Amino acid sequence: MIITIEENIKVSILCPVYNHEKYIRQALESFLAQKTDFRYEVIVNDDASTDRSAEIIREFAEKYPDIIVPLFHEENTYSKGISPIGKFMIPVARGQYFAFCEGDDYWTDENKLQIQVDWMDSHPEYSMCAHNTRSIHCDTGKTELYNSRYKEDRDLTLRDVLHGVNGVYHATSVLVRANFIIEPPDFYYISEKHKVGDDPLAITHAIYGKIHYINRTMSVYRIKSTPTAWSSRIHENACIIDRLHGAVEMYEALKKHIPDEYMELLEKTLLDYKWELLQAEGKFSELRRPPFDKIFKEKELKQRLWIYMKQYLPGAYRLYLKLIGHEESLPETMKKKK
Repeated sequence: MIITIEENIKVSILCPVYNHEKYIRQALESFLAQKTDFRYEVIVNDDASTDRSAEIIREFAEKYPDIIVPLFHEENTYSKGISPIGKFMIPVARGQYFAFCEGDDYWTDENKLQIQVDWMDSHPEYSMCAHNTRSIHCDTGKTELYNSRYKEDRDLTLRDVLHGVNGVYHATSVLVRANFIIEPPDFYYISEKHKVGDDPLAITHAIYGKIHYINRTMSVYRIKSTPTAWSSRIHENACIIDRLHGAVEMYEALKKHIPDEYMELLEKTLLDYKWELLQAEGKFSELRRPPFDKIFKEKELKQRLWIYMKQYLPGAYRLYLKLIGHEESLPETMKKKK
């Protein structure tokens, strides 16, 4: 992959869009509101939306032709296993840095890019920086900080991100050096084919670069914004299994990259994901056999009782999922045979 970096464009904002008609205007306005002493561009990729997203993007592209770079597709590429960011957006991006924000999320601080670029410019040994985010649950209206653990600026180590970045930082907060992700390691591609890219990106930077976390809330992540959003499908059993298969494959490939001091942690993390995969596949009896029996014994009594119920009282568990509206998360092995 060839990336053309132009000296006068400092940041390329990568914004994937699919059926974000309700939100894309706010996202684009939050990008355009950035106060910087440098030029930036916004690469907006509409993946064959069936609503008015493309129309709104064209409106902004016509009004801000020097900033908005629109990409449109006649067929949805994500459903075909293609990553819009890696396949279409990065190849045309010209910035020295990449920032990310999907079309249903937005930024809340007009100084976000300037703050992050200033940090990265003055710390050339760092390859990535991130910050805190506010999550909004679109179904309930509840809001919360994405990271409630860190109360100050700090560096993130491999130990912080090895088990995933959920609760550490959200993708809307990331700024990375463009030349650092031209050719990611093999474990990144393995995970990406299962549509999980945030975790391997963080692990890559933690191994081969340095990550800085800024304790300032500068973006919003909308949860369950649309029926096709990742957060809306997270309880689907097929989605869970695919994600966990991707995690297991990725961590297996990661073994040849990771420093020896983290190998024990990696093995434990890998075992945890295999444990979760067995649950998603409905193989509950295996959870109490070596090498998973140790994990089972460490679980709280309540969690162990849930596993027993899934195995021996599947009807009760099916009823519970129906009551909470998560029937789609039921393993195939527990579904009633017609």
